[in-house]
Amino acid sequence: MTSEQWLQLRVAWFLTFRERKGREPQCAVCDKPLTLRSAHLHHVAYDRFGGKERFEDLMPFCPADHELLHGVFDRSSGYQRMSRRAATLQLVSRLRRLRSSAPATNDHG
Repeated sequence: MTSEQWLQLRVAWFLTFRERKGREPQCAVCDKPLTLRSAHLHHVAYDRFGGKERFEDLMPFCPADHELLHGVFDRSSGYQRMSRRAATLQLVSRLRRLRSSAPATNDHG
């Protein structure tokens, strides 16, 4: 999504995150610090899609983990039968566990 409306929503989301958390956003999976330019905001719900999203409808990811999340979600009928929010939260938990048990590499994100 590259519309001006989406850009404005991203800026507002980042400002809200900083205000609420007192820090910069991090990837939900790997905790990599994110910038407005580097972050991917994943829709955990499409109920208000199209510029009406609320802060809690979006979750920050680095590009690599966002792609990984969609790689699993988009090919899994089990996750697709769940609410998008529940599937996202389960996948984030699963990916975090996998990431923490894998040997560290420098080629991520």
